[in-house]
Amino acid sequence: MEKPPEATEKHVAVVETPGNERSAWHAALSAAGWAVTCCDTADAAIEQLERAAPDVAVAEIGLQPTGGLELLKLIKARRPRTRVICTARDHELGNVLECLRGGAADYLRRPFEPSQLVRAVDEAAAATPDDEAIDIDIGEMGWIELQMPSSVRCMRRLDKFFRLLYESEVAPDTLEEISLCFTEIVKNAIEWGHRFDASKRILLSHMLFQDEIVFKVKDTGAGFDIGPMLDGAEDLIAMETEREAAGKRPGGLGITLVAGLMDSVIYNATGNMIIMSKKVYDAG
Repeated sequence: MEKPPEATEKHVAVVETPGNERSAWHAALSAAGWAVTCCDTADAAIEQLERAAPDVAVAEIGLQPTGGLELLKLIKARRPRTRVICTARDHELGNVLECLRGGAADYLRRPFEPSQLVRAVDEAAAATPDDEAIDIDIGEMGWIELQMPSSVRCMRRLDKFFRLLYESEVAPDTLEEISLCFTEIVKNAIEWGHRFDASKRILLSHMLFQDEIVFKVKDTGAGFDIGPMLDGAEDLIAMETEREAAGKRPGGLGITLVAGLMDSVIYNATGNMIIMSKKVYDAG
């Protein structure tokens, strides 16, 4: 029988059937300073939750008879401060979305190295409630619509889920460029639009069409004049040098970079909403 964790210890519950994989996870997490409780089933994990709430729980989506998605819901209802990492042997779009919707801190595709799990557990433990406060809905015609707080950590979490959604549909180099553009635009909304006020929400929509992916990002800030930044796309370094000489904070570089990487970039008149698109493969 495992020794119950001390109140001052970092505690992670691993919900996984016994085997070499679980043993390797246990060893790596213990070596990293975590008190580890292993549960064979979701029911056993729920019993553990009644006794003491772990800082982080790791749950396999394909658990039987109660799966990881149902366990995620139960944990968030009973122990909302516990961060949940879901793992999966397959890759289903619906599972990724449900994990994001349910407040999972991370989603790991198996197999993965024990060191990867340790990093994910450490990052999940450092998260705040704002980092998980993402509202998600499937809109008309399949648009994925989200609202997220103005949090850089939340942005990174959302970017990882975004990569998981499209990694089987989009070439790696193209996905990397799209991810870079997505994070640059959201960073601008966090810093310039909302001034790092996590209580303000950023609105995002995206959809993969037959031959292109389209994103819309909107903040509630006052906006700004986007024209000079787009016009200076041919000389990024000169733009930053000019801003520094004028005593201004660095800015515009990311927007100019996005304009160069995406196929289409359209701002509204206020400058607080952008629609951008990129071809992801030849229409054939």
